[in-house]
Amino acid sequence: MIRYAIDTARQVSETSPVLVIGHAAEKVRQVAGDVVRYVIQEPQLGTGHALQQTRSLLEGNTDLVLVTTADMPLLSAPTLRSLVSAQVDHAGPLTLLTVQSDESHGFGRVLRDEQARVRAIVEEAQATPEQLAIHELNTSVYVFEASWLWEALRRIPLSPKGEYYLTDLVGIAVAESLSVQTITLEHPQEVIGNQRSHSSGRSRGHFEAAHQHELDAIRRYAGRSCHHLYRSGCKIRSGHDRLAEHLSAGEHGDW
Repeated sequence: MIRYAIDTARQVSETSPVLVIGHAAEKVRQVAGDVVRYVIQEPQLGTGHALQQTRSLLEGNTDLVLVTTADMPLLSAPTLRSLVSAQVDHAGPLTLLTVQSDESHGFGRVLRDEQARVRAIVEEAQATPEQLAIHELNTSVYVFEASWLWEALRRIPLSPKGEYYLTDLVGIAVAESLSVQTITLEHPQEVIGNQRSHSSGRSRGHFEAAHQHELDAIRRYAGRSCHHLYRSGCKIRSGHDRLAEHLSAGEHGDW
């Protein structure tokens, strides 16, 4: 699965993507190969801490920092390009990708005020029942203004779980009276595959059902995409079918 995410990132970036690794690092290296630059996160103290580890490679070398995850293989390069373009024209320090969905997939909720301005992101594990009813979800894909990012990362507070959440950067920007912009994903199927680990209290049966639902959605999305490409005169390769086979075989576990 990670190779799909890397290939997409390489289509957007002018330089080799930086991959943050920790758990099962050597296995990840074997799969990802030499097309990325690696940084080690040790210990693993959350998403904010993970991004901090990239500072030595990226600071002073880029104006914008695109952050994505390796477990959303259907996320497309055009989507990432649109996110980058939106931040280029944005006066604030960050733009995040959101999705409207009745199924949370463990994503955090986007909190807005009466003027529909983004105020914060609350993780699902910390959300109140009222917040859990919100259908606008944070996909954990962002573009940051680099000149603001590195110092802002230092101000992320330690969470009750002992981790530093990247989502807290939204609240930090809001506290500085800075604009936080969102782009809503046109095709929600692009974020299939990102089932958050903090839903660990759910049963094995729940995950098996959710996994099958994701496979079905992948096949539906791939089918529609292939039909569109076929009508445009393109030749079709069965990459999405191979992805579905990988997922069915459980090969996503260590990726």
